[in-house]
Amino acid sequence: MATHHLTLSESEPIATGSRHAIYIHPSDHRMLIKVRRTARKVAWYKLHRRLYGPSIDFAREIREQLLMWSRCDCHPAYLNRIVGFCDTDIGIGMVVERLEDANGNLAQNLSTIISKGDFDEIKQSELDAFISELCASPLYFDDLCAANIVYRFDKGIGRYRFVLVDGFGHKTLIPVARLVPALDRRRQRRQVHRLYSDIGYLRQLLDKGTAVA
Repeated sequence: MATHHLTLSESEPIATGSRHAIYIHPSDHRMLIKVRRTARKVAWYKLHRRLYGPSIDFAREIREQLLMWSRCDCHPAYLNRIVGFCDTDIGIGMVVERLEDANGNLAQNLSTIISKGDFDEIKQSELDAFISELCASPLYFDDLCAANIVYRFDKGIGRYRFVLVDGFGHKTLIPVARLVPALDRRRQRRQVHRLYSDIGYLRQLLDKGTAVA
């Protein structure tokens, strides 16, 4: 039986990171597709990566979302929703909900907002509330940075809110930090400190007039 592949190679990604390239879904613009950029060679002792192979990052995210569903009895509004998977001409893709602003445009991440000088007191207050919500939740996040946080317009409540779109799910086969509350709190503090350091750096670049991609 023939397998239908979505064609992404002829399109430019709307965003690229160290692990993924993100494309607009060619047949449903309400969705985005995340595709792994490169497959790194895995060291023999990294059992978790050897178990899942190139799909390790997708496995982490879907596992974490399933855990959140089970513990929260619903999908949390502060986490981007995974819709499913698809075949593409550049590899397997994870389909996620497209987050938009109030005008239907692609929502901006926190890094872009800061670089444009639009990170005001209102957004700062909303970000603080978002971080408090994350830290009070069972979500395991390990890459809390400005590029992984998107400011979307939530039509359900009629206002903007921050959403985590990447950088969650534990990397190890046995998540020791998650099982030991003291270690988990320390991990959260490190992640929050890293985020505010990231914000401070972006603000310094803005003050110096340096553009941020």
